[in-house]
Amino acid sequence: MKSILLPTDFSDNALSAIQYAIKLYAQENCTFYIFHAWSFPTDSNRATITSHYVQEMKEASEKKVDYL
Repeated sequence: MKSILLPTDFSDNALSAIQYAIKLYAQENCTFYIFHAWSFPTDSNRATITSHYVQEMKEASEKKVDYL
């Protein structure tokens, strides 16, 4: 069985790549792992990065992964 890592930032390009991978490996027994990576906006400073902000970002990402 193949294990395939699918990195995503939930952009249209990333979603297209996920769809392509699913079609490409449709006839093979494999497991897909979706990996979401993100970074802080360049215009933010460290003072605005609170645990509450990180939690909100995490929850938003989890909702998007659930949608996939």
